[in-house]
Amino acid sequence: MFVTTALSLLVFGAAATLEDPDLPSPVVEALSASVDDGHRDNWRFRMSISTGEGQLVGDFDGAQAQGQQWTLISPAEDALDENLRAIWEDVIDPSEDEDEGSGLFFSTTDFDYEPGTMSLIEAAGGLSHFAFTPIIAANDMDFSEHLTGVLTISDDPARVHEVRIFAEDSFKPNFAVRINAFEIRQTYTQIDGLPAPVMTRSVQQFEASAAFQTMEQAVEIEFSDIEYLAQ
Repeated sequence: MFVTTALSLLVFGAAATLEDPDLPSPVVEALSASVDDGHRDNWRFRMSISTGEGQLVGDFDGAQAQGQQWTLISPAEDALDENLRAIWEDVIDPSEDEDEGSGLFFSTTDFDYEPGTMSLIEAAGGLSHFAFTPIIAANDMDFSEHLTGVLTISDDPARVHEVRIFAEDSFKPNFAVRINAFEIRQTYTQIDGLPAPVMTRSVQQFEASAAFQTMEQAVEIEFSDIEYLAQ
């Protein structure tokens, strides 16, 4: 993803591989419908970012010249408080070495799991839900054994609908830190004419305590009016 997210401290492991012999065939089909194209100039969309500090709405148009691609819709720029201004500045001027990844497309480069752990847990209403063990770490702490992953795919055609990674209980990845809450939920939508599903919603929650201090992050990002210009 080339859009900055609250949990940017996270470091993922090896990307998903379709060579895993234990992958159910619907999952293979769904993961095959992916595109690695994060070039900013190939996209146009509206983005809404909601945090505990408020909400930002901005438009991105990759067809515009560099420096003119982002437009702040709300609030007005002179109404931004310190926290929202920092978020907006990070959005419009990301790190030069930031990996652009897959843009809004679902891509196997963004999905990491322990091979052999994918299993069907429920199929109903045109959706199939598969449990898996995610590979995820932060600041040299391995969270994987404490987290549960659920991959939801549509049945016809098989396309990724949602990826959820969460902790059912609080846990301690090391002796000094306790993770009280952890969840990443990414929702994808297949838009007619596009080669892969695109992210339309991302919800991220992280709460940790260490040395009698608590750190909390909660961000919801929604994408709408999505156009892929490289067709």
